[in-house]
Amino acid sequence: MEIFSFFPSWLFSTVSILLFSSIFLYSLRWKKTSKAAPNLPLSPPRLPIIGNLHQVIGKNFHQILWKVSRKYGPIMTVHLGSTPYVIISSSEFANQALKAHDQILCNRPRSKGFKRLTFDYMDVAFSPHADQWKEMRKVLVTEFLGSKRSKLFKKSGRH
Repeated sequence: MEIFSFFPSWLFSTVSILLFSSIFLYSLRWKKTSKAAPNLPLSPPRLPIIGNLHQVIGKNFHQILWKVSRKYGPIMTVHLGSTPYVIISSSEFANQALKAHDQILCNRPRSKGFKRLTFDYMDVAFSPHADQWKEMRKVLVTEFLGSKRSKLFKKSGRH
């Protein structure tokens, strides 16, 4: 234990107890959340903290997902970390899902950080897909991305 000779023994024991207790609490939480979502499609076996990252990380991510989808079907669940993602590898199923759940899939996920950053989702990028978003997009396209503004950029020499 020459490596830890400059640390006090109480610090090492405290850190190790905190580390093991956090791993234990995380594993208990993971077991509860894994049972909470029974309606998800089939998934390859995953590890507790990293999920399926060890199976899908590689040079050709799309080819790895295609190979996994041949075994688990055209609709499957892949856990990247602790977050589940539903992967649809069939164009027919993707077309059907996008038609049936268009309003759900076009919105971005909400988070507290983006809520503060965008003043309660009042910008074009993170506001929910509704009438207000359509009006903001119309103003953005006509005022900032229109032909008058592009001519001004060409005259000023900026590209």
